[in-house]
Amino acid sequence: MCNSARNDADSQFIRSNLQDAKWLIKSLESRNDTLLRVSRCIVEQQQAFFEQGEEYMKPMVLADIAQAVEMHESTISRVTTQKYLHSPRGIFELKYFFSSHVNTEGGGEASSTAIRALVKKLIAAENPAKTAERQAS
Repeated sequence: MCNSARNDADSQFIRSNLQDAKWLIKSLESRNDTLLRVSRCIVEQQQAFFEQGEEYMKPMVLADIAQAVEMHESTISRVTTQKYLHSPRGIFELKYFFSSHVNTEGGGEASSTAIRALVKKLIAAENPAKTAERQAS
């Protein structure tokens, strides 16, 4: 009788832990699937960035990806926090691809990241002699 009770307790313990393990595996698979869906969507949206550089970064906010993958914005925020994407252009935190937009004169939108890249490019292309000349006057 005592042996039977012990076997029942052991069986219950094993069943409970097996259920917990199955739940954990399912949660990890779901998390991985979500991360993959969000990452693919970001890459699709920012394809020009990957092909041509920062100057071609499109304005994109969490809501854009949330709508595309049919998830809540807070889920997208959690999924992209401290997660990184390795590409031929380097390693980027997923949050890097989200930037505010600035309206352009032509009625379009530009990403603040693209604008920053263009300004850096313009500054780097300036003639140092002319810059020093302007500063002296």
